[in-house]
Amino acid sequence: MLGGLALTALSFALLGPVPGLALPPASTPLILLALVLMGVGSCMVFVPALAAMMAVALERFGHVDGLEDVLSGLLNSSYYAGGGVMPMLGGALTESVGFARSCTLFGTILAAHFFVLRYGLRSFPAAAVAGRAGKADPVEGHGAREGVPVSSSAVHMGQRGSRIAATL
Repeated sequence: MLGGLALTALSFALLGPVPGLALPPASTPLILLALVLMGVGSCMVFVPALAAMMAVALERFGHVDGLEDVLSGLLNSSYYAGGGVMPMLGGALTESVGFARSCTLFGTILAAHFFVLRYGLRSFPAAAVAGRAGKADPVEGHGAREGVPVSSSAVHMGQRGSRIAATL
């Protein structure tokens, strides 16, 4: 995922290109290279995202019936909400500051995301589980990591699924 974030950030730097860098002005080969890097980088981020979400959720909550469904729905709804909102935000930003600066801003956001994931949150899942260990589970009244079976009723899954989605 980190390599994909880096490639996507680099693609925005090339697509703009970033003002102030010694890059040639936008040309067809440079734009094609930037778009190929963006596509490959996006795949490297999106494809392993569900597996990463599953690993963190299993570490935090243990096995819960329907966990894959909740996480898949969360991932897909976030992806498509971004696909609906970001073109409008990108268009407004491009109108106000120009295309090159817009690409620079989006590339900077992706680079910041890369550095936070790479250096800032290295022990996040383990720390979150360690902080939660032994605490009571508000749905069942006991810890989810103590080996006690989790109810699979529809009412329970609704409560548990919304709590999982809210804490991710």
